[in-house]
Amino acid sequence: MLDKMFKLHTFNIDKKWLDLIKSGEKKSEIRRYYLPLEGKKVGLMNNDTDKIEAIITIGMVLDLKGLEEEDLELIFQEAHIDEEFRKHYPCNYLYTIKKVETVH
Repeated sequence: MLDKMFKLHTFNIDKKWLDLIKSGEKKSEIRRYYLPLEGKKVGLMNNDTDKIEAIITIGMVLDLKGLEEEDLELIFQEAHIDEEFRKHYPCNYLYTIKKVETVH
């Protein structure tokens, strides 16, 4: 019944990124796709446990395609996205995080 009343979008995420978000050190999330989630809550599901460990409120969603390499480098540094990750994952959109709620 609750599922019908409240539908929460989720992002699957590795534990190392999840821990950085929960600590407040990482204030954005990179995705390959765009979803209109501005102002909405999104569950962060730990890839290892398949459990939602945090709920974030999305601020802005920024399209990174077409930005200058210099600007992208600053964004990726701020988002804690390393070169190895970028080689294997298309970093097309940046979802800023306004609020983090830890799920117990």
